[in-house]
Amino acid sequence: MTGRTGIYGKNLTDQQIKTSGYSYMAVNPTTGVLVTPLTSTLGREGVLSAFYANPRQIFITGTLSF
Repeated sequence: MTGRTGIYGKNLTDQQIKTSGYSYMAVNPTTGVLVTPLTSTLGREGVLSAFYANPRQIFITGTLSF
C-alpha cells in the first residue's frame, strides 16, 4: 500500500485583488470626465461594481493506492 499527500495554497497573503468591475456612470469619451448630471449608461445611476478574487485558500490532498 502506498500513499501521497500534498498541501498547496492560493493568495496566501490574503490580498484583496480586484478581478473585474463595471461602471454604470456616463463619461465624456474625449475628456474622461463624468457627465453632469449623472446619466446612467446601464443599470442604476452612479453605480460602480467590483469583483474580488477568492480570499486565502489552503488545500490538502491525498491519494492511497493498494
